[in-house]
Amino acid sequence: MEKSSVSYVFHEICGLIAGCRYEIMKWPTRDEHLKTAAQIRSRYHFPNCVGFIDGCHIEIKAPANNPTDFYNRKETHSIILQAVCDDSLKLVDIYIGQTGRAHDAGVFRESPLGDQIQHIIVSEKYHILADSGYTLNMNIMTPYKDDGFLTDAEVKYNIIHSKARSTIERCLGLLKTKFEIEVFGNK
Repeated sequence: MEKSSVSYVFHEICGLIAGCRYEIMKWPTRDEHLKTAAQIRSRYHFPNCVGFIDGCHIEIKAPANNPTDFYNRKETHSIILQAVCDDSLKLVDIYIGQTGRAHDAGVFRESPLGDQIQHIIVSEKYHILADSGYTLNMNIMTPYKDDGFLTDAEVKYNIIHSKARSTIERCLGLLKTKFEIEVFGNK
């Protein structure tokens, strides 16, 4: 299948998923958050974490209107899919459609989750792990910026954070692979 057709179909499917995401996935209940936090603590030794967030670029054909808005750092045109998963790789939230030029923090800020996170996390002591593209706040934990002067505790935190946060990278990788296999028969 031609690349422009693949990106069009993928974009359409993402739109359909986004449109019915509340029937397909739901934000965890309080009990589910507590169970997830216990499992993440047991597996990664990271306390009070209820999920992982990241974004990925979905390549598209350059649009006729405002193509530079969709041009990303990888020198392709794309839209961004932001996803949150739990420790079992289950998607609990997605947001699709920001232009490829947008950064993670801006995508999060514009997403419904960015607006609601303080009200839907089980309590202020619980959080979601994100990479350094996101902004640290009460419910989003990011790694320490390595300026060459991190303490041993900060280095250890970054290592544990990275291992735990790789969960969302695996989830997004599986999503892309599953899409390629099931929709297009590739691989």
